[in-house]
Amino acid sequence: METNFTEEYEKWISDLSESNFNELIINFAKEYYETREVHISNGPYDGGIDLVYAKNGKEQKRNIQITVQDKGYERKLIEDLQKAQENSVKYSYQKRLDFYISHPITQSKKNKLIRDAEVNYDIDLKIYDAKKLSGLASEFKSIRNTIQKFNRTAFPTDKINIDKNSKILFDTLTMSKDTTQLKNDFIKSFILFHFF
Repeated sequence: METNFTEEYEKWISDLSESNFNELIINFAKEYYETREVHISNGPYDGGIDLVYAKNGKEQKRNIQITVQDKGYERKLIEDLQKAQENSVKYSYQKRLDFYISHPITQSKKNKLIRDAEVNYDIDLKIYDAKKLSGLASEFKSIRNTIQKFNRTAFPTDKINIDKNSKILFDTLTMSKDTTQLKNDFIKSFILFHFF
């Protein structure tokens, strides 16, 4: 029986910091667009483009936004749609906006946002929220691998290294039958330890 971690992936994605979410999207974009040429261009003067990718050295004119905002993301999305519309008119960008958000959005809300983008801005809006990204994890190993990397870093496995002398001491102590015998064995093992 195959285990599905979609719900867990969704929770993990929702809890990512901005830098970790950006890394997740960079890795996903590299696999999705089949290119190594992907970078974040996020900043106050980014022109509505948070992520840029190129294929064979040629930068693709695509409006891509990334956010970890849980509240107020709709206002940001409206601003991003206006910038995407401006980019398509002035700079020949695609009439499309890929909106990556680390939190889940309900399907009815997505439908409304997609419709508003099309009707009010003539922009094809594609929303990649935590729910959609977690669903894509089974198809795109970059999502799984990035989440696993973050979990390994956050929860490292500790290995206990016991030297040979300590192991002999513990083995001797554990072979006793009762408490008095245990004390005697401890003293004997301590003495033997110093002799050898």
